[in-house]
Amino acid sequence: MDREENRAQVNFIIPWVLANLFGYIVGYIILFLISIFSVSIGQILPSNVLNQLNVAFGILFIFEFPVFFSLLLGIATSQWIVLRSRLKHVGLWIPITILGYFVIRFIITGARWVGISNRPFSILLFGKLALVGGVIGFFQWIILKKELNQAITWIFINFIAISIWQIFETYAGQYGGILGWVLSCFISGYWLKYKIESSFT
Repeated sequence: MDREENRAQVNFIIPWVLANLFGYIVGYIILFLISIFSVSIGQILPSNVLNQLNVAFGILFIFEFPVFFSLLLGIATSQWIVLRSRLKHVGLWIPITILGYFVIRFIITGARWVGISNRPFSILLFGKLALVGGVIGFFQWIILKKELNQAITWIFINFIAISIWQIFETYAGQYGGILGWVLSCFISGYWLKYKIESSFT
C-alpha cells in the first residue's frame, strides 16, 4: 500500500467512521432523553389507551417511532456531511434514508399483524437484518447510482454492515453495539472510497 492510498483512506474512511460514530452517539443521547419522556407519558396515559395503541400498531408506535427516527436521523445527517464533499447528487440522502425507515416500519407492523413475530428468534433476527440492510441499502442506492459505477452492490454491503452491527448489539450489549457499528462503518467506508475513486478516475 503506497503513501497516496494511505492518504486516500485517511481522507475518506476515517472521517466516514468518525462521522457515523458521532451520529450514532448523538442519536442514542436523543434516544435516552425520549425514553425518559416516554416513561412519563406511559404513566400519564390510561392503560386502556396504551392497550388500544398496542393492538392497532403491534408496538407502542408513538414511543418507538421517535426513538428510532432520532437515531437514524443522526446517522443519516452525519453520512450526508461526509458525502456532500465527494458526490454532487446527495442532497436527498437524509430524507430518502428516512423514507426507507418508514417502509421498514410499515413492513414490520404488517408482519406483526399476520403473526410472524411468533417465529423462532434466529429467524426473526435474520429477517430483521435482511429487512433493515436491504431496504435502507435500496433507498440509498437510488442516490448513489447517479454517480457511482455498479452502485447496486451497496445494497449487499449495507446488509453485511448492518448485520455486523446488529449481531454485536444483540449478543454483546450496548458497548458491543458501538464496536459493531465502528466495524460496519469501516466496511461501508472502504466500499464507498473504492467506488468513488473507480468512478471518477
